[in-house]
Amino acid sequence: LAVGAALFLIVEAEKVLTRKTVLSGL
Repeated sequence: LAVGAALFLIVEAEKVLTRKTVLSGL
């Protein structure tokens, strides 16, 4: 469970960072 939760949080964090990067690029 801990590993799964960590991976989920990492994926969500990457989505947020990617979104911010795209918005900054625009």
